[in-house]
Amino acid sequence: MKLATVLAQLFLIGFHKGTAFVPIYYRAQWHVQNQQGLAFAAVQGMAQADNNLDATMEQATVHEIPGPFPGTKVTLIGTAHLSKQSNEQVDRIIEKVRPDVVAVELDENRLQRIGFSSIADIGIETVVTASDIEVPSNNNSNKPNEPWWKLPQVVGRDLALNLIAQTARKMLTGMYDGASQTLGNKAGGEFLAAIEACKKYNVQKLVLADQDSTETIKRTAALALDSGDFFGFLSRLEQVNEEELSVLKARVMNDILDEDQKNDEAAFTMAMMEELKADTSFRTRLFGRLEKEVPEFTTTFVKERDYIMSEAIRREVVDNGAKHVVGVVGLAHVDGMKNNLQEIFSSTN
Repeated sequence: MKLATVLAQLFLIGFHKGTAFVPIYYRAQWHVQNQQGLAFAAVQGMAQADNNLDATMEQATVHEIPGPFPGTKVTLIGTAHLSKQSNEQVDRIIEKVRPDVVAVELDENRLQRIGFSSIADIGIETVVTASDIEVPSNNNSNKPNEPWWKLPQVVGRDLALNLIAQTARKMLTGMYDGASQTLGNKAGGEFLAAIEACKKYNVQKLVLADQDSTETIKRTAALALDSGDFFGFLSRLEQVNEEELSVLKARVMNDILDEDQKNDEAAFTMAMMEELKADTSFRTRLFGRLEKEVPEFTTTFVKERDYIMSEAIRREVVDNGAKHVVGVVGLAHVDGMKNNLQEIFSSTN
Protein backbone atom coordinates (compact mmCIF):
# COMPACT_ATOMS: atom_id res chain seq x y z
CA MET A 1 0.00 0.00 0.00
CA LYS A 2 1.54 3.29 -1.15
CA LEU A 3 0.29 5.27 1.85
CA ALA A 4 2.00 2.98 4.36
CA THR A 5 5.27 2.93 2.40
CA VAL A 6 5.53 6.72 2.14
CA LEU A 7 4.56 7.21 5.78
CA ALA A 8 7.28 4.78 6.86
CA GLN A 9 9.89 6.79 4.97
CA LEU A 10 8.72 10.07 6.47
CA PHE A 11 8.67 8.43 9.91
CA LEU A 12 12.46 8.34 9.94
CA ILE A 13 12.63 12.09 10.58
CA GLY A 14 9.86 12.11 13.12
CA PHE A 15 7.59 13.49 10.44
CA HIS A 16 5.03 15.59 11.17
CA LYS A 17 6.13 18.98 10.10
CA GLY A 18 5.37 21.69 12.58
CA THR A 19 2.81 23.82 10.78
CA ALA A 20 0.64 25.36 13.46
CA PHE A 21 -2.99 24.31 13.76
CA VAL A 22 -4.75 26.59 16.22
CA PRO A 23 -8.47 27.40 16.39
CA ILE A 24 -9.75 30.97 16.13
CA TYR A 25 -10.17 31.34 19.88
CA TYR A 26 -6.40 30.99 20.26
CA ARG A 27 -5.99 33.87 17.77
CA ALA A 28 -3.33 32.06 15.75
CA GLN A 29 -2.76 31.74 12.04
CA TRP A 30 -1.30 28.81 10.18
CA HIS A 31 2.35 29.20 9.38
CA VAL A 32 4.96 27.15 7.56
CA GLN A 33 8.03 27.67 9.69
CA ASN A 34 11.63 27.00 8.90
CA GLN A 35 12.99 24.44 11.34
CA GLN A 36 16.30 25.11 13.00
CA GLY A 37 19.29 23.23 11.71
CA LEU A 38 20.98 20.32 13.40
CA ALA A 39 24.66 19.88 12.62
CA PHE A 40 25.53 16.51 11.17
CA ALA A 41 28.39 14.50 12.62
CA ALA A 42 29.53 11.10 11.45
CA VAL A 43 28.02 8.27 13.44
CA GLN A 44 31.48 6.78 13.81
CA GLY A 45 33.12 10.05 14.89
CA MET A 46 35.58 10.59 17.67
CA ALA A 47 34.43 11.24 21.26
CA GLN A 48 35.07 14.97 20.92
CA ALA A 49 32.93 15.09 17.79
CA ASP A 50 30.16 13.31 19.68
CA ASN A 51 30.36 15.88 22.47
CA ASN A 52 30.15 18.71 19.95
CA LEU A 53 27.15 17.05 18.30
CA ASP A 54 25.39 16.69 21.63
CA ALA A 55 25.84 20.39 22.30
CA THR A 56 24.58 21.28 18.83
CA MET A 57 21.59 18.96 19.19
CA GLU A 58 20.72 20.53 22.51
CA GLN A 59 20.70 24.00 21.02
CA ALA A 60 18.83 23.07 17.84
CA THR A 61 16.23 20.59 19.08
CA VAL A 62 15.32 21.79 22.58
CA HIS A 63 12.99 24.77 22.92
CA GLU A 64 11.86 26.43 26.13
CA ILE A 65 8.53 28.26 26.06
CA PRO A 66 7.58 30.56 28.94
CA GLY A 67 4.23 29.67 30.47
CA PRO A 68 1.30 32.00 31.09
CA PHE A 69 1.91 32.32 34.82
CA PRO A 70 5.04 33.27 36.78
CA GLY A 71 7.43 30.34 37.15
CA THR A 72 5.73 28.17 34.51
CA LYS A 73 7.28 26.85 31.31
CA VAL A 74 7.27 24.10 28.70
CA THR A 75 10.35 22.43 27.29
CA LEU A 76 9.91 20.75 23.90
CA ILE A 77 12.45 18.12 22.84
CA GLY A 78 12.45 17.36 19.12
CA THR A 79 13.52 13.83 18.29
CA ALA A 80 14.09 11.43 15.41
CA HIS A 81 12.21 8.22 16.04
CA LEU A 82 15.09 5.80 15.39
CA SER A 83 17.95 7.87 16.75
CA LYS A 84 19.91 6.58 19.72
CA GLN A 85 21.19 10.11 20.23
CA SER A 86 17.61 11.28 20.68
CA ASN A 87 17.01 8.59 23.30
CA GLU A 88 20.06 9.70 25.28
CA GLN A 89 19.15 13.37 24.94
CA VAL A 90 15.65 12.79 26.34
CA ASP A 91 17.01 11.07 29.46
CA ARG A 92 19.66 13.73 29.97
CA ILE A 93 17.25 16.66 29.76
CA ILE A 94 14.59 15.13 32.00
CA GLU A 95 17.30 14.42 34.57
CA LYS A 96 18.51 18.01 34.30
CA VAL A 97 15.21 19.90 34.49
CA ARG A 98 13.15 17.52 36.72
CA PRO A 99 9.70 18.52 35.36
CA ASP A 100 6.33 18.04 37.03
CA VAL A 101 4.88 16.39 33.94
CA VAL A 102 6.22 14.65 30.85
CA ALA A 103 4.11 14.51 27.68
CA VAL A 104 4.99 12.12 24.87
CA GLU A 105 3.89 11.69 21.25
CA LEU A 106 2.05 8.45 21.96
CA ASP A 107 -1.50 7.22 22.29
CA GLU A 108 -2.67 4.33 24.45
CA ASN A 109 -2.81 1.88 21.55
CA ARG A 110 0.86 2.44 20.70
CA LEU A 111 2.10 1.46 24.15
CA GLN A 112 2.54 -2.14 23.06
CA ARG A 113 5.08 -1.04 20.48
CA ILE A 114 7.44 0.08 23.24
CA GLY A 115 6.80 -2.86 25.56
CA PHE A 116 3.81 -1.97 27.73
CA SER A 117 0.62 -4.00 27.62
CA SER A 118 -1.51 -1.22 29.09
CA ILE A 119 -1.39 2.07 30.99
CA ALA A 120 -1.38 0.14 34.25
CA ASP A 121 1.80 -1.63 33.12
CA ILE A 122 3.75 1.63 32.83
CA GLY A 123 4.34 2.03 36.56
CA ILE A 124 3.94 5.81 36.85
CA GLU A 125 1.60 7.23 39.47
CA THR A 126 -0.64 9.20 37.08
CA VAL A 127 -1.03 8.57 33.36
CA VAL A 128 -3.58 10.48 31.28
CA THR A 129 -4.39 10.51 27.57
CA ALA A 130 -5.54 13.05 25.00
CA SER A 131 -8.35 10.82 23.74
CA ASP A 132 -11.01 13.36 24.74
CA ILE A 133 -9.42 16.24 22.80
CA GLU A 134 -11.18 16.95 19.52
CA VAL A 135 -9.95 19.06 16.65
CA PRO A 136 -12.41 21.98 16.38
CA SER A 137 -12.46 22.31 12.61
CA ASN A 138 -12.39 18.72 11.41
CA ASN A 139 -15.75 19.40 9.73
CA ASN A 140 -16.97 15.96 10.75
CA SER A 141 -15.19 14.45 7.76
CA ASN A 142 -15.63 10.95 9.17
CA LYS A 143 -19.38 11.42 9.64
CA PRO A 144 -21.00 13.17 6.69
CA ASN A 145 -24.31 14.87 7.46
CA GLU A 146 -26.41 13.01 4.91
CA PRO A 147 -30.17 12.38 4.75
CA TRP A 148 -31.49 9.07 6.07
CA TRP A 149 -31.91 7.49 2.64
CA LYS A 150 -28.17 7.74 2.12
CA LEU A 151 -27.40 5.87 5.33
CA PRO A 152 -26.14 2.72 3.53
CA GLN A 153 -23.68 4.88 1.58
CA VAL A 154 -22.48 6.55 4.78
CA VAL A 155 -22.06 3.23 6.55
CA GLY A 156 -20.19 1.78 3.59
CA ARG A 157 -17.88 4.77 3.50
CA ASP A 158 -17.10 4.45 7.19
CA LEU A 159 -16.38 0.73 6.81
CA ALA A 160 -14.03 1.49 3.91
CA LEU A 161 -12.20 4.14 5.94
CA ASN A 162 -11.78 1.75 8.86
CA LEU A 163 -10.42 -0.95 6.56
CA ILE A 164 -7.95 1.46 4.94
CA ALA A 165 -6.77 2.73 8.34
CA GLN A 166 -6.35 -0.71 9.88
CA THR A 167 -4.55 -2.11 6.83
CA ALA A 168 -2.17 0.85 6.60
CA ARG A 169 -1.49 0.70 10.34
CA LYS A 170 -0.55 -2.99 10.17
CA MET A 171 1.76 -2.38 7.24
CA LEU A 172 3.38 0.55 8.99
CA THR A 173 3.97 -1.57 12.08
CA GLY A 174 5.72 -4.21 9.98
CA MET A 175 7.89 -1.63 8.24
CA TYR A 176 8.87 0.03 11.51
CA ASP A 177 9.74 -3.33 13.06
CA GLY A 178 12.00 -4.04 10.10
CA ALA A 179 13.71 -0.67 10.41
CA SER A 180 14.18 -1.22 14.16
CA GLN A 181 15.87 -4.56 13.55
CA THR A 182 18.12 -3.10 10.86
CA LEU A 183 19.27 -0.24 13.08
CA GLY A 184 19.31 -2.14 16.36
CA ASN A 185 17.17 0.53 17.99
CA LYS A 186 13.50 0.39 18.91
CA ALA A 187 11.21 2.63 16.88
CA GLY A 188 9.92 5.28 19.26
CA GLY A 189 12.71 4.49 21.69
CA GLU A 190 12.83 8.12 22.79
CA PHE A 191 9.33 7.75 24.25
CA LEU A 192 10.39 4.68 26.17
CA ALA A 193 13.42 6.67 27.35
CA ALA A 194 11.08 9.43 28.54
CA ILE A 195 8.93 6.97 30.48
CA GLU A 196 11.94 5.32 32.09
CA ALA A 197 13.34 8.77 32.95
CA CYS A 198 10.07 9.61 34.71
CA LYS A 199 10.58 6.59 36.92
CA LYS A 200 14.26 7.30 37.57
CA TYR A 201 13.80 10.98 38.39
CA ASN A 202 10.49 10.76 40.22
CA VAL A 203 8.24 12.49 37.69
CA GLN A 204 4.75 11.64 38.92
CA LYS A 205 2.66 12.33 35.82
CA LEU A 206 2.84 11.16 32.21
CA VAL A 207 0.62 12.43 29.38
CA LEU A 208 0.02 10.27 26.29
CA ALA A 209 -0.58 13.38 24.25
CA ASP A 210 -1.15 12.14 20.71
CA GLN A 211 -4.18 11.19 18.68
CA ASP A 212 -4.88 7.50 18.09
CA SER A 213 -2.74 6.61 15.07
CA THR A 214 -5.52 4.67 13.37
CA GLU A 215 -7.78 7.71 13.65
CA THR A 216 -5.07 9.85 12.04
CA ILE A 217 -4.83 7.53 9.05
CA LYS A 218 -8.62 7.34 8.85
CA ARG A 219 -8.89 11.13 8.85
CA THR A 220 -6.30 11.31 6.07
CA ALA A 221 -8.20 8.79 3.97
CA ALA A 222 -11.45 10.69 4.61
CA LEU A 223 -10.01 13.95 3.34
CA ALA A 224 -8.52 12.17 0.33
CA LEU A 225 -11.89 10.62 -0.49
CA ASP A 226 -13.67 13.94 0.02
CA SER A 227 -11.26 15.55 -2.46
CA GLY A 228 -12.69 13.26 -5.16
CA ASP A 229 -9.19 12.12 -6.12
CA PHE A 230 -8.13 9.44 -3.63
CA PHE A 231 -5.64 7.71 -5.91
CA GLY A 232 -4.37 11.07 -7.09
CA PHE A 233 -3.67 11.90 -3.44
CA LEU A 234 -1.57 8.74 -3.08
CA SER A 235 0.31 9.51 -6.29
CA ARG A 236 1.02 13.09 -5.24
CA LEU A 237 2.27 11.99 -1.84
CA GLU A 238 4.50 9.33 -3.35
CA GLN A 239 5.81 11.63 -6.07
CA VAL A 240 6.82 14.43 -3.70
CA ASN A 241 8.46 11.98 -1.34
CA GLU A 242 10.39 10.14 -4.05
CA GLU A 243 11.53 13.26 -5.88
CA GLU A 244 12.84 14.98 -2.78
CA LEU A 245 14.39 11.95 -1.08
CA SER A 246 16.15 10.81 -4.26
CA VAL A 247 18.24 14.00 -4.16
CA LEU A 248 19.18 13.41 -0.54
CA LYS A 249 19.96 9.73 -1.13
CA ALA A 250 22.38 10.64 -3.91
CA ARG A 251 24.16 13.17 -1.71
CA VAL A 252 24.47 10.71 1.17
CA MET A 253 25.84 8.01 -1.10
CA ASN A 254 28.30 10.28 -2.90
CA ASP A 255 29.44 12.71 -0.22
CA ILE A 256 28.97 11.15 3.22
CA LEU A 257 29.36 7.38 3.21
CA ASP A 258 32.64 5.64 2.51
CA GLU A 259 32.77 2.63 0.20
CA ASP A 260 32.23 0.06 2.97
CA GLN A 261 29.23 1.91 4.39
CA LYS A 262 27.51 2.20 1.01
CA ASN A 263 26.69 -1.51 1.18
CA ASP A 264 25.65 -1.37 4.83
CA GLU A 265 21.89 -0.84 5.09
CA ALA A 266 22.03 0.26 8.72
CA ALA A 267 24.81 2.78 8.06
CA PHE A 268 22.94 4.17 5.05
CA THR A 269 19.67 4.55 6.98
CA MET A 270 21.39 6.23 9.91
CA ALA A 271 23.24 8.60 7.60
CA MET A 272 19.99 9.49 5.81
CA MET A 273 18.27 10.19 9.11
CA GLU A 274 21.06 12.39 10.44
CA GLU A 275 21.36 14.28 7.15
CA LEU A 276 17.61 14.90 7.15
CA LYS A 277 17.95 16.37 10.62
CA ALA A 278 20.91 18.48 9.52
CA ASP A 279 19.67 19.88 6.24
CA THR A 280 17.30 22.73 7.04
CA SER A 281 16.83 23.75 3.43
CA PHE A 282 15.90 20.22 2.40
CA ARG A 283 13.31 19.89 5.14
CA THR A 284 11.86 23.29 4.33
CA ARG A 285 11.54 22.36 0.66
CA LEU A 286 10.06 18.91 1.37
CA PHE A 287 7.54 20.16 3.91
CA GLY A 288 6.65 23.15 1.77
CA ARG A 289 5.88 20.92 -1.19
CA LEU A 290 3.79 18.58 0.94
CA GLU A 291 1.87 21.56 2.34
CA LYS A 292 1.18 22.87 -1.16
CA GLU A 293 0.70 19.66 -3.14
CA VAL A 294 -0.73 17.23 -0.58
CA PRO A 295 -2.77 19.35 1.86
CA GLU A 296 -4.85 16.31 2.89
CA PHE A 297 -1.71 14.83 4.40
CA THR A 298 -0.38 17.91 6.18
CA THR A 299 -3.80 18.75 7.62
CA THR A 300 -4.17 15.42 9.41
CA PHE A 301 -0.63 14.26 10.07
CA VAL A 302 0.63 17.71 10.99
CA LYS A 303 -1.83 20.44 11.89
CA GLU A 304 -4.47 18.46 13.71
CA ARG A 305 -1.98 16.45 15.75
CA ASP A 306 0.03 19.55 16.59
CA TYR A 307 -3.17 21.05 17.96
CA ILE A 308 -4.06 17.96 20.02
CA MET A 309 -0.61 17.65 21.60
CA SER A 310 -0.43 21.38 22.29
CA GLU A 311 -3.84 21.28 23.95
CA ALA A 312 -2.79 18.30 26.08
CA ILE A 313 0.19 20.30 27.35
CA ARG A 314 -1.89 23.47 27.80
CA ARG A 315 -4.28 21.61 30.11
CA GLU A 316 -1.43 20.57 32.38
CA VAL A 317 -0.05 24.10 32.71
CA VAL A 318 -3.24 26.18 32.67
CA ASP A 319 -5.87 23.85 34.14
CA ASN A 320 -3.87 21.49 36.35
CA GLY A 321 -1.22 23.80 37.78
CA ALA A 322 1.94 22.19 36.41
CA LYS A 323 4.97 24.44 36.73
CA HIS A 324 7.13 22.69 34.15
CA VAL A 325 6.07 20.27 31.39
CA VAL A 326 8.54 18.50 29.12
CA GLY A 327 7.14 17.44 25.75
CA VAL A 328 8.92 14.70 23.79
CA VAL A 329 7.78 14.80 20.16
CA GLY A 330 9.09 14.14 16.67
CA LEU A 331 11.45 16.87 15.49
CA ALA A 332 9.05 17.93 12.78
CA HIS A 333 6.32 18.73 15.34
CA VAL A 334 8.36 21.19 17.33
CA ASP A 335 7.85 24.42 15.39
CA GLY A 336 4.09 24.00 15.10
CA MET A 337 3.66 23.16 18.77
CA LYS A 338 5.96 25.98 19.78
CA ASN A 339 3.84 28.44 17.81
CA ASN A 340 0.64 26.96 19.20
CA LEU A 341 1.76 27.15 22.81
CA GLN A 342 3.09 30.69 22.46
CA GLU A 343 -0.27 31.80 21.05
CA ILE A 344 -2.20 29.89 23.68
CA PHE A 345 -0.17 31.24 26.59
CA SER A 346 -0.25 34.80 25.29
CA SER A 347 -4.06 34.69 25.29
CA THR A 348 -4.29 33.18 28.79
CA ASN A 349 -4.95 35.62 31.59
